Amino acid sequence: MSNRTTHAFVGGLVGLGIYLYSRKILDQEPNLKGLLISSLLGAGAGILPDMLEPATNPMHREFFHSVVVGGGLAYIVKNIINNPDIDNSTKEVLITLCGGYGSHLFLDASTPAGLPLF
Repeated sequence: MSNRTTHAFVGGLVGLGIYLYSRKILDQEPNLKGLLISSLLGAGAGILPDMLEPATNPMHREFFHSVVVGGGLAYIVKNIINNPDIDNSTKEVLITLCGGYGSHLFLDASTPAGLPLF
């Protein structure tokens, strides 16, 4: 089972990956500030589900750890990407937050307890 450190680490890696990919798409050079901010955003979002539903017992997973929330995040990301009214910097931040949160769900889904549907 993943602990807080693992969730933060993987969320940070996801944030870093999203940042580097967005720099490539936008044909921009990455910088240290962007790398740090994206990693921290991803790490924070990676621990958010356990802040909303603390892991007080092995069966703590409820709505904020559910398949429905994961699907909702995918839907949100799709709409962010396709929305021309959102500037690229805001898109990057929002997608990083969704990606970090999603990494938590992915890690939890890979355990024997899995994720609840709702």
